[in-house]
Amino acid sequence: MTKKKDLTEEPQENLTPVYNELIQGLQLKDIRTQKGSWSFVAKYPSPPKTAMSYNIDKAAEYKLTPYGFKVRSAYVLKATQGQPEKAYAKIECIFIVEYASEKPMTDALFEIFKDVNLPLNTWPYFREFVEQATCRMGLPSLTLPVFQVFR
Repeated sequence: MTKKKDLTEEPQENLTPVYNELIQGLQLKDIRTQKGSWSFVAKYPSPPKTAMSYNIDKAAEYKLTPYGFKVRSAYVLKATQGQPEKAYAKIECIFIVEYASEKPMTDALFEIFKDVNLPLNTWPYFREFVEQATCRMGLPSLTLPVFQVFR
């Protein structure tokens, strides 16, 4: 009896051919915003007195569908002013992205996908959302950098 290989047990470098096959048969079907919000942390915020810095947390999860898979991709930007440990403003956006795929998504493949391909589809939308949110909040425009993949 031959044991079927579990891809989650293989090191990532061995997944490259399987991952490339997945990407070759992948089609983006839909991307939409599930949630989008922005807020100041303080109840009565003062205008920013210094240049703001920010950090971005991201998370993603997937669910298999009959035609491929669906991803929930979340970004949370926390802007600070002066004190890095104290948030001044928060911008959050969650996207639902649907893909048609000839090959099935696995946990091991998704670990690569969420850091390489998923941001190529969602990052431009998040950049635009942040640009609009900072404008509506009366903050200096915050243009996030482009997403880059290096190999």
